[in-house]
Amino acid sequence: TVMQFVDSVIVARIGPIEVAAQGNGGVWSFVPVAFVFGLLTVVNTFAAQNLGANRLERVAGYGWAGLWIAVLAWGCLLLPFALVLPAAFAWIGHAPDLVAMESAYGQVLLVGGLPLLIAKALSHLFFGLHRPKVVTVAALAANVVNVVATTVLVFGLAGAPRLGLVGAAYGTVMGTLVEAAIP
Repeated sequence: TVMQFVDSVIVARIGPIEVAAQGNGGVWSFVPVAFVFGLLTVVNTFAAQNLGANRLERVAGYGWAGLWIAVLAWGCLLLPFALVLPAAFAWIGHAPDLVAMESAYGQVLLVGGLPLLIAKALSHLFFGLHRPKVVTVAALAANVVNVVATTVLVFGLAGAPRLGLVGAAYGTVMGTLVEAAIP
């Protein structure tokens, strides 16, 4: 949520149509992600139950199950959703230039959504193990990376290509890669 907000603040400096595209692409890409987020909460429950029951050898299995759920959801839900996103925006009557921008932003988030799902599975594992500091550090680092990468990619700073709106989506994916890598 913070990354989406940061993206909108940075993209607002480009123009109002780009902010609308970022908002629409962000919300629509979050719909299937939110469903998977809800599903992955089970990792927290089972990890905590097994920690409390002193069955530590079983905890890792739930972490791995969360990772597999993330991979399957990405392939079976997020990728197909990315394919139909332009048709969905066109079907509700958005202008063709807006459809192109909001679809591009949303598709980058959906195709690059695997690290986000992995990060969520691992965060639930660490919450279940009573180690919220790992999750906090990962989230803070991810948001810092998102701010820097989004700014650089949107405006083409430090020799990077100027990607505009799509640069914000790539910056968010880079942030979620960090969030998944830390745990």
